[in-house]
Amino acid sequence: MACGTLARRHTKTSSPLPVSGARHATSPRAPRVWQTLGDEIPFCCRVWSSDHLVCIMNAFIQSLADHGSSLASSGRHLDVKGTAWLAAFPSPNVTIAVPRPDAGAFCNFPDEAMEARADIAPHEFSFQGASIDCGLKLRRFSAADKMSVSVELASQLCRAALSEGYPFPATFNYDGRRELKGVCSGHSYPIVSLDTERSAARREVSNLERPLLRRQLVDVTQLRDVLDQFIIDQGIEPAVFPDAARQVPHPLSPTLREPWL
Repeated sequence: MACGTLARRHTKTSSPLPVSGARHATSPRAPRVWQTLGDEIPFCCRVWSSDHLVCIMNAFIQSLADHGSSLASSGRHLDVKGTAWLAAFPSPNVTIAVPRPDAGAFCNFPDEAMEARADIAPHEFSFQGASIDCGLKLRRFSAADKMSVSVELASQLCRAALSEGYPFPATFNYDGRRELKGVCSGHSYPIVSLDTERSAARREVSNLERPLLRRQLVDVTQLRDVLDQFIIDQGIEPAVFPDAARQVPHPLSPTLREPWL
């Protein structure tokens, strides 16, 4: 089972998981289900600030851990994994309303009203663009013990880990660069993941293996610098959040976690 979270950042200022419509409608800043793809459930959420982003990611990681532990305790041979990425709207990615037979005439001209509706009911819209393609293709690098993240998101999380804002204590992994078909004009793409291993014993095995594999813990500052330069080189739009001063819930607030539970 796989889950993904698409963090929609706007350039303007203005077993399947059980999801309750009443739950995920409780907060305008909480993630919502975008669609279902077999056993995969992509969520999305407009990001208002770097602190809000950290809240979302902390809640997503903890929710995956809780659901994975629940599956393990039930004796089922199932697990859950996640992937996360950022995408800018209304440009260069686009929001397209999905026509409904009972909706009559509608306009797909992108404006803030449409973006606001997409935040509330993303299942009624299609999100398209290079960032969406990239995020979906990163799923194959995710596993139960590691969450793949896009370079834009990884860059922001590195900054959060180095800042004095909301804490982001995750361990970063860097697995070099891989070609993602149709992404970055064929140039290899940095594969960054977050350590989501739930088992303390398995984590200790990995730590003991590091010297044998000649792998060191990732230096967050160096990783940030590599990602920032890659973003510049590839002409990727860097993340800019419109509402950095607005207060957001506690990183593990039930308001943000409920949509994944």
